[in-house]
Amino acid sequence: MRYLNIFGRGAIVAVTLTVALLAPLSRSAEAQLSQCHVNVIIDNQIRRVRGTVEVECSICCHSVPFGNWGVDTSLPSLRTNRDQFRGWKGSRSSIKGEWNSCTTRRSSFPPGPLYNDGPGRQRANPDDARIGGWTSDRGPDNNMTCSRYVPEVYSVDDVEMVLYEMDNPDSDDYITTLEYGDFDVQITCSGDWNCSGTSSWRSQNSVDSTGVSAQARIRVVTSREDAHR
Repeated sequence: MRYLNIFGRGAIVAVTLTVALLAPLSRSAEAQLSQCHVNVIIDNQIRRVRGTVEVECSICCHSVPFGNWGVDTSLPSLRTNRDQFRGWKGSRSSIKGEWNSCTTRRSSFPPGPLYNDGPGRQRANPDDARIGGWTSDRGPDNNMTCSRYVPEVYSVDDVEMVLYEMDNPDSDDYITTLEYGDFDVQITCSGDWNCSGTSSWRSQNSVDSTGVSAQARIRVVTSREDAHR
């Protein structure tokens, strides 16, 4: 991920002047300094699983053959056992929509009722947009506004989603990886601190036998935060 280079010659002069002007201020005035908080979010939608998945086939201790899928991303986000890659099994209001994670079972063969691309797959709506990963970036704590800190084009490089079947408290099972490449997000600001941008959706298919595919996009949203000094 590329950020603004705030350490160029001009930026050093600006920071030095700011420090000099703030030196006489009281502690209470210093506490009012703010910084730009940048959220970078990976969304996914139109999720499909048309191939072979064999990670939830044990007859012991798990919800065979169904499982919730979590996401690791190229951003330093946290894989969670909730709705990062929502599947078709479950109600639309449920916290988790699961996938058939053992498609080699006879009832899972197409066009069987448990097949991931079968007639029952619309129940939990695996088409709607879900947050698959996120990260945060913060500007300097010297009142540099978001409109100055965030570039007009915010670049996020080598975006990927790595999918796992969640098995808490056991270790999670790797399923596949979807690689989307680089995104450039056009940023617009409606004030000093409120900036945002959203890329277009991009489709990708797995290159293995799992037959997993999904669309992904990048969203950038900023806000103002008090600096902790």
